[in-house]
Amino acid sequence: MTRGPAALGDRNFRWFFLARAITLITGSMSSIALAFAVLGIDNDPVSLSLVLAAFTVANIVFVLFGGVVADRLPRALVIQACYVLDILSIGTIAALLFTGTASIPALIGLAALNGASTAFVMPAMQGLIPQLTTPAHLQQANAMISFVRSAVTIGGPVIAGVLVATVGPAWAMVVQVIGWLAAIPILALVKLPPPAGDGEFSLFADLRAGWGSSGAAPGCGPSCSPS
Repeated sequence: MTRGPAALGDRNFRWFFLARAITLITGSMSSIALAFAVLGIDNDPVSLSLVLAAFTVANIVFVLFGGVVADRLPRALVIQACYVLDILSIGTIAALLFTGTASIPALIGLAALNGASTAFVMPAMQGLIPQLTTPAHLQQANAMISFVRSAVTIGGPVIAGVLVATVGPAWAMVVQVIGWLAAIPILALVKLPPPAGDGEFSLFADLRAGWGSSGAAPGCGPSCSPS
């Protein structure tokens, strides 16, 4: 308790932590809400598998692109842009559910969009915390993020289950959209140094270098992604 405020005393980390906590809490409800949304349309495990596979495949395909972009562009901006895509994809699913026009093909496409945006967010988050706080507060800052992540792993599905059971999966997705809308302006308050680079940007050259690095790591391939 006495050490908690120390890391939050770093302005950049304070705003990042608030935004990250909001998105972790609201985002933890997404998979449960989506699963019930799919089963509400077509009570078929195959349909649910297709929607979840669309998210996973898109995430794997775009994760290397996400790493290149995170290294070359301002990370806070990348995260904000991906949150906008999340708002559009999740918000569209909610709108389709509210109007009774949702279909499995539509959910597959929107889940793929959501998976692709997540692939860009994860590399942008990787290695960000050391830029937001002092070395003396780094361990504490990482612990605070890990605590929130662990808490929502347990609490998020419970909250999602309550929302789905009481008001339906569409409203659970609305809660997620609200969280993303709140996180975007908060992230705008985070000031980061410009990305390290040589001023030259070659997407395919960087992708080849990234693929070679991932292939060289034991047990790691293009599907490896930071938590």
